[in-house]
Amino acid sequence: MRRRGLRTYVGFFVASFAAAAAVVPLSMVSTSTGPAPSGAYASDSFARTVSNGWGSADAGGAWTQVKGTASDMSVDGSSGVFTIPAANYLSAEQIATLPSTSVLNYAGQFVVSFSENINNYNPQYGGVLAYLVARYQNAASTGYYRLGLCWDAGTRRLILRTQNPAGKGQPNNWTIEQNTGIDPTKDFSSAPYSYNVKVQVTGSKPTTFASKVWKLGSAEPSGWMLTGSDPNNLGPQVAGPIGFRGSNDLQSSASHYVAYTAHIHVGSLAVGPVPGAAAGGTPTPPKTNPAPAPAPTPAPVAAAPAPVASAPAPVAPAAAPPVPVPVPLPPAPVTPAPAPVAAARPAAPVSPAPAVARPAPAPVSAAPPVVAPTPPTASPSPNPVAALSTNRSHGGQKSALSPSSTLNAASAGSSRTGHLLGLGGSFLLGTGIFAAVIMLWQRSGRGAHARAKGRRWAV
Repeated sequence: MRRRGLRTYVGFFVASFAAAAAVVPLSMVSTSTGPAPSGAYASDSFARTVSNGWGSADAGGAWTQVKGTASDMSVDGSSGVFTIPAANYLSAEQIATLPSTSVLNYAGQFVVSFSENINNYNPQYGGVLAYLVARYQNAASTGYYRLGLCWDAGTRRLILRTQNPAGKGQPNNWTIEQNTGIDPTKDFSSAPYSYNVKVQVTGSKPTTFASKVWKLGSAEPSGWMLTGSDPNNLGPQVAGPIGFRGSNDLQSSASHYVAYTAHIHVGSLAVGPVPGAAAGGTPTPPKTNPAPAPAPTPAPVAAAPAPVASAPAPVAPAAAPPVPVPVPLPPAPVTPAPAPVAAARPAAPVSPAPAVARPAPAPVSAAPPVVAPTPPTASPSPNPVAALSTNRSHGGQKSALSPSSTLNAASAGSSRTGHLLGLGGSFLLGTGIFAAVIMLWQRSGRGAHARAKGRRWAV
């Protein structure tokens, strides 16, 4: 039984491990729809010469002008050039896009060079600007986002700015900006004034932005200089073409534009995926952490004791034999007969049981000769039995002999008496045999094992 129980528990444990092994791989199945696009979405070294436009980019297709005058755009062999006379920003701006691209999230970088020192024109308002365009839908006030750099007339410093097309102070305007404190005339003794600009656009509803700028040839700053989001979604929340925008709205006073034509050079343009986000805006799903996989293993261990707990149930009936303990209550002579049954352990009391059972018939068997001739004298014969019955009734218990004594006292014939005596003897004999079997079972190794097992579980 012990070996069989051990095999059962081991089998249960192994089966639990097998079930856990079947479930864990399901939790590790990736929900990714595919890796984020690799390489650049668009790039352009501008290593060509083009007039009335920018031609075709190295990657991303042909540049298409969506706003402005074609003659104001060209490629000089190393950069794309905007040639823009100062005017209202809505009429002075030049926008070109790459219609074959359509991206929601991207990280972009470019080099912008200002060919003149704007301070020489003493502007008070406006600025000269270079922006990377994101999600272009149209040129309306909420038709795209733009992220880039402005050489500001009012502060004479470089300002990082991200906004929609509405313009500051206009309906539907959304703008965030950061004065970098960079004075180009301090970084360079003369033109051109060249800077690296890096931008990033991610997410939808809301869309989040980041940008930074540093002098060409110097180390890139570790952190972003400008970050923010559009909480009111005042720009496209869907993918759209990549583009570029240049503008010049320098003013000597309100609405009086400076007689100045800006030359903005754009080079080393590269637009690619944002780490951790796909082109369509779906973040790259994190890998499922396999650490929780071993968690199911404790379950089989906890369940293993359950079969052991049920084992004592069969042992409990084995301890039931002490139930006959009430039998020892009768006092003096009758006590020895039931005692072996109650204790079920000592061997010695079993032998007296037959001795008591045999003398009992003798007085009763002698009674029939006296009762048969004269019925009135039957009263003396039952007296010993009646006394025995009386003594036992005082003890408050009915022994195995009590029913037969009562029947003998009321008997009217020897045949009926013999039948009753046979029943009583059979009962006593059966009781003795049962006591002997219990004694032999208790002395055997199996009985001892059951008692030891019962005591262990009782404790």
